[in-house]
Amino acid sequence: MNNSLSLGIDLGSDTIKIAFAYTDDIGVKYGKFDNKPLLTQIALPSLAYYDTNARKWFFGDEIAKSGQSSFITVVKIKSLISLLVPIKNPDFNSYVNESMSTNNAHYYNFGEHFPKFFFPARRKMLENYEEMIEAGNTFVVSGHTPKSVCEQFFYYIEKIVSARINELSLTTGLSFEDYQIAIVHPTSAGEEYIHELSAIVQKVFNRPPHKALNSNKALAVFAEHKNAVGDRENFLVFDMAEEDISVARIGIDDGAIIIDGKDGHNDPVDIGGIDVDEAICKFLLSSTTDRETIGTPTSGQSGHINETGVYSKQYQLMKDIKKAKIIFSKPLPAKSRFNDGVPVTLAWDVLIQRLLTKEDVKNCIGVSTDSGIARDIYDYILTELTRPMNYNVYKIFISGGLTETYSLCDYIAKKLKQDCPNVEICSFEDYQDLPDGFNIRSFEDAVFAPAVGGAIASLLNKDIEVVLSLSYATWAIPKMAVDTRILRIFANRGEK
Repeated sequence: MNNSLSLGIDLGSDTIKIAFAYTDDIGVKYGKFDNKPLLTQIALPSLAYYDTNARKWFFGDEIAKSGQSSFITVVKIKSLISLLVPIKNPDFNSYVNESMSTNNAHYYNFGEHFPKFFFPARRKMLENYEEMIEAGNTFVVSGHTPKSVCEQFFYYIEKIVSARINELSLTTGLSFEDYQIAIVHPTSAGEEYIHELSAIVQKVFNRPPHKALNSNKALAVFAEHKNAVGDRENFLVFDMAEEDISVARIGIDDGAIIIDGKDGHNDPVDIGGIDVDEAICKFLLSSTTDRETIGTPTSGQSGHINETGVYSKQYQLMKDIKKAKIIFSKPLPAKSRFNDGVPVTLAWDVLIQRLLTKEDVKNCIGVSTDSGIARDIYDYILTELTRPMNYNVYKIFISGGLTETYSLCDYIAKKLKQDCPNVEICSFEDYQDLPDGFNIRSFEDAVFAPAVGGAIASLLNKDIEVVLSLSYATWAIPKMAVDTRILRIFANRGEK
């Protein structure tokens, strides 16, 4: 018997999440596609690395096997495709800078320049790519363009997907002769970004995407499928990703999923996982003092050089920080070697190893002091919850890699219990811990949730209505015993 199979592909800043969904005699089953599950890795790295010695590109988890010590030539796939996103004029937010946008698109399609890797940094690429090239912040790979490298990366992904489909078929005893794909994109992605991602998927997988939906819509589909919300119930979805946080208000009306337009809601804000990485990096660097370069006078003497780090090694530092974050997000056995902390290596003329503890992470992000990144994230959630239009919202879902940061969700839950005691924080937890490479484990649910939602939307052919924002529209009052306001279509925006 041939079974229908759908995939959800969520390209993130640091990782690409691939989820699947299919139906059997019991109902809908879903899970993840990974390569080889590792203790220190969730999902596949969405990175490419050019080995200047071998003169070839490595992708994803191939990078760790390349054996190189210099990683200046590591690039993020999402950042390359984002060259196609129109650049708005800073003085006129609604007007596109046509000249800059055209130049960036030209470099994506025809240029041979790639951004050098740098960490920590809030944004890895300038909006004006030409200025980045002139400043010497790129490297050249003759015969390769950002577009061609993105396509090569997805050919690498397609091989993994094909292998994992075969393994899934053997594991389940089901036949999956064909499949369809849903792509999940950021809420702020423009048409050009979505069009290019769709074109790459069609070229590499030899099929057009069946669905293309933003992360908040995908999360809404997943929440509705899990029966986590009831009919005529409204809820908020917060997508807390690597680069930003966004929110959407969702309603369920007679089984239909309706999403409120963003007008009147919080705009996406630039707070994400990369800010946590940077905060931890700054903590590690600031806590290591009197660094000396070998062969120079010691600290306090004339000519002393206070070594600040090796630029080419910063990718390794970022990997160590992300490894520590993942380990802290998991339940560790009593005798785990990581209970006292996770080793993080600082690369100077000699390698210096520091022990990063859970308390260090809490201090870095402001959980311990009710400040910093943690407070900024909570204020974003609280501001949205206290808007008049959300007076009857009693459930929120939070998802994305940022939520796996140790202590962050507990901090948010504790604060909300004080400020909004009637609001429940919901998760996409399935309480699966079997490391078979298909099950989404308890510490991965928030990361894979958008991809799973995309896969289910494709499998069940779910559409999401987008309605005119009720901040300036009207409320629909159903004929019920109580005055319960729910989302109803006032003016359909025509989006799916």
